[in-house]
Amino acid sequence: MSAAATTDPRISRTERELREAFLRLIETKSAYRVTVKELCHEAGINRATFYRHYQDMPDYIVGIGEHVAKELAAYCQPAPTVMRGKNKTFYVRWFEFVANNRHTFELLLGSNGTTEFRRQLIDHGIAESERLIRVTNYATREGVSERDLITYVVSAHVGLMEDWLDRGCKETPEQMADELIVFTAEGVYTAASA
Repeated sequence: MSAAATTDPRISRTERELREAFLRLIETKSAYRVTVKELCHEAGINRATFYRHYQDMPDYIVGIGEHVAKELAAYCQPAPTVMRGKNKTFYVRWFEFVANNRHTFELLLGSNGTTEFRRQLIDHGIAESERLIRVTNYATREGVSERDLITYVVSAHVGLMEDWLDRGCKETPEQMADELIVFTAEGVYTAASA
C-alpha cells in the first residue's frame, strides 16, 4: 500500500486487520503456505479488497515486512550521534519498539515467518546508516569499506535483537542499549576484555 493510501482510516483499518489475521495464521503454519483466500477469510475482508492493494501473497509478505521495518525506523528517529554508536536514546527506542511488538517480531522472524523480514530490517538499517553518514560527513579509516562496515554493524544489531527475543526479552531496553553502545562504540574486543 502507498504511504498516501494509509492515511485513509478505512485503508489503515484494512491493513491492520490483514496484519493481525496474517500473524494469527502464521502461529500455526508457514507464511508461505497462507493463501489469499485464508487471509481474507481470517481478516473478514473481501478478496477484491486485498487485490486492490496487493498482487498476490508474495507481494503481501514483502509489504508486511516493509511496513514493520518502516514503523521501527519512524519510532526510533535516529540522531546524527548514532553514527558514533553513542546515541542511547536511539538504541533504547529500538529495543522498546521490538519489545512493544514482540509477538510480531517473534512470528515474522520465527520458523513460520518470512525469510525476507530479517533482510528487510538489515536493508533499512543499512539505508539509514548510509543516510546518516552523508549528513554527518562520517568517514571510515582508509582501506575499510564503508558498506562492509555498515553491513557488519547492522547485521550484528539485528542478530543481537533476535537473540534477545529468543531469550524472552529478559533485559530491559536500557540494558540492551548499554550493551550495544559498548559493542559498537568500543568494539567487541574491548567489551570482551576484563
